[in-house]
Amino acid sequence: MKLSEITKRLDNAEWIPILLARLAVGALFFESGRGKLFYKLEELGEYFAQLGIPFPQLNAVTVASIEFVGGICLLLGLATRLVSAPLAVIMPAPESSRSTDISPGGWVEFSDGGAPCQPVGQVFWEPPWW
Repeated sequence: MKLSEITKRLDNAEWIPILLARLAVGALFFESGRGKLFYKLEELGEYFAQLGIPFPQLNAVTVASIEFVGGICLLLGLATRLVSAPLAVIMPAPESSRSTDISPGGWVEFSDGGAPCQPVGQVFWEPPWW
């Protein structure tokens, strides 16, 4: 098999990884939204109140609904670009509300036991090897 044939087959199958990524992200949002909306809505509202988020119950319903409906839309492939915007808006809020410490090596360590990671800005705009 020639290299040009392999490249042509890969070009014809470029939609497969995109589909798999969309289905994986859609399933995660669907399950997260379903759990919040139908099982843990009051706890989410109380958590938002502890963080000092205004209108905690309303915001809990809004966030859970966006995740649930957005996940369904991503799974079905309906209005994916339209639902991606609200999903992108609600995602930084949980991470920015966690208390963090930056270690001497530049890693962010979450005090609630989350995995340490480097800040996004440092990874993309100030790589350590520059």
